[in-house]
Amino acid sequence: RPPPAADPLPVLACALDVPAVAQVGKPVTLQLRLTHDGPKPVLALIWGTPFEGDWTTAFVHLRRDGTELPYQGPRPDRGEPRHDDYMRLSGGASMQAGIDLAQAFDLSRPGRYELRPQIRLHDLWSTGATRVARPRARHEPQDLDCPELRFELVE
Repeated sequence: RPPPAADPLPVLACALDVPAVAQVGKPVTLQLRLTHDGPKPVLALIWGTPFEGDWTTAFVHLRRDGTELPYQGPRPDRGEPRHDDYMRLSGGASMQAGIDLAQAFDLSRPGRYELRPQIRLHDLWSTGATRVARPRARHEPQDLDCPELRFELVE
């Protein structure tokens, strides 16, 4: 008898938002909303996303007037994830988190900015249980298909 088929990797819809115009020297908050339309709850490892609450990796690329801006945030070393490193999304649910771009990029000059996301959920899986950590060897990563954004900083 063949082994049971594994559940397909869940797909989360990604929506990003940033103010169209912001002022130099003020926070520029990037909002990320993830929506899960599948029937079963999913667990997503929040590492390297705004759901962590702080910058831990460059999950976006930012250009000012065509010039790439270097990421200036932290890059922590990681061990194995803990259960509280995961968020749980029920079927049909959405979660949203925001993070200030100025904490990780030099936004001290006015100009036209282009934001290209490269957000990877390092572990995403369907479950009926509460949050449970999985060892890295069992992670199922998923790159999110998020839209590019443009905004302007003014004095």
